[in-house]
Amino acid sequence: MKTQWRRRLAGVVEFVTTPCHRRDAGATVLLPDRQRAVQARRLNVMVVVIILFLSASAAAQDSLTGAADAARAAGRFDQALVLYQKAMEGNPPRRTKLRIIAGSVRCYQALDRPERVGEAFLLLVRDDPQTPQFDCIPLAWLPRRPSVSLEQTAGKWLGRTEPAAQLLGASYLLTTGERSKAMATLRRLAVGPDRRVAQLAMAQTWRATLTTADDEQLDAIEQTIRRMPERFAAGPYFVLGRAYLQRQQWEKAALALLRVPILYPQQRPLAAQSLADAGRAMEQLGRTDRAVRLYRELIREYPEQTRPVAEVKGRGKREGGGGKWE
Repeated sequence: MKTQWRRRLAGVVEFVTTPCHRRDAGATVLLPDRQRAVQARRLNVMVVVIILFLSASAAAQDSLTGAADAARAAGRFDQALVLYQKAMEGNPPRRTKLRIIAGSVRCYQALDRPERVGEAFLLLVRDDPQTPQFDCIPLAWLPRRPSVSLEQTAGKWLGRTEPAAQLLGASYLLTTGERSKAMATLRRLAVGPDRRVAQLAMAQTWRATLTTADDEQLDAIEQTIRRMPERFAAGPYFVLGRAYLQRQQWEKAALALLRVPILYPQQRPLAAQSLADAGRAMEQLGRTDRAVRLYRELIREYPEQTRPVAEVKGRGKREGGGGKWE
């Protein structure tokens, strides 16, 4: 469709720009006034065709972007990424481009592709430093050690000049041999001028310090989270919930963890793991029926999150009845 329109446009341009006085075989020589009139009509035709071409192109991009958004909402993340890529190939306007990048970030995040999602997010911030989509920054909140390739990529992020890149790099290096360097970077960013980066950097340091925090410190951190902008609180609530789990404060753990899937379902890896951990807390409280509901929600709503899904299914098999949570 796009190629066909371009060919038509090229034909119209050639038609319009061909001098009226050019003598072809059998052509009639036009008087100057007649030449100007014909030239004006041709120019009007070209303007109309250009407008139609641009309108058709913009409509096609909006259609592709809308289809990609719908696929992402339905959990078809690979399909959504293909559609976002096609929409980006059409050289969309800046606003649509940023929407496409943000949608791609969410897809890569859901598919647990941290290197791809990190680069996509940094592209978003580079194009729009004050992006309202900053909350989709793919920081490491889950208790996992990065792969070798991700660790190398995180080291490169840490060495860049942009605070967002340094925050990303330090986040993933916090569970590696570069922990001290990562903590020093996070503490520096936590007192930096960018309040978004500062708040998230401080929350990242809690991943290393909450394991030894006492009840008073945990209560203070919970109050700090409540004062944060709500859109940045998913990861901090997850870290707080895990700290309560470690201290076997099951009810507080469940309350903190359940905030994530309820308020931030689009943060799919975090939401899925939070459901698994909250279910475990409910089991410890003797509320097995509620735990089962949480496990079933996890399996039904987040099937692509294979690690927590496998975790709860394995727990169900060990406790008798392979389909206990199904």
